[in-house]
Amino acid sequence: MTDEQLGAAMRPGVLDERDLDRIGVEGDRRDLAELLDRILPGGLMVNSLTEFSDDKLARVGPHLDDEQMLRVMAEADRARP
Repeated sequence: MTDEQLGAAMRPGVLDERDLDRIGVEGDRRDLAELLDRILPGGLMVNSLTEFSDDKLARVGPHLDDEQMLRVMAEADRARP
């Protein structure tokens, strides 16, 4: 969804459930894109994943390849006492 489409969905007046759903979906998509950009800048995983919570890493899991997912799991395992 472009910014213009998002603006149209948020037009003044009463928003119906469909508008709210579209806005929510777009917000989720943008949040995920921003998170992926932080974890995989330029397509390469950052050196340290310690700044990312387990929830954030789980959210991007489906977008990681096998090698990247193994690295996330290994770091999560090391972080556990």
